[in-house]
Amino acid sequence: STTSAACRTAGRRINPPGHYVVQDGDTLWDIADKHYNDGLKVDVLERANPKLNDVDLIRPCQRVYVPALRRN
Repeated sequence: STTSAACRTAGRRINPPGHYVVQDGDTLWDIADKHYNDGLKVDVLERANPKLNDVDLIRPCQRVYVPALRRN
């Protein structure tokens, strides 16, 4: 199934922009830290994923869009 295929890549770092597949135990803070080396960038993920009903309740195998950071 598509879900199990996506779940095989759970936790694998991506090169933004792209979709990261949540692994068990992940938080948006962890995902921001993994991709931006800064957990405080969690707000970037929150803005990029407005359909997340509760950002504290992300689930394994869920896809989270990780945008590229803008360069100033």
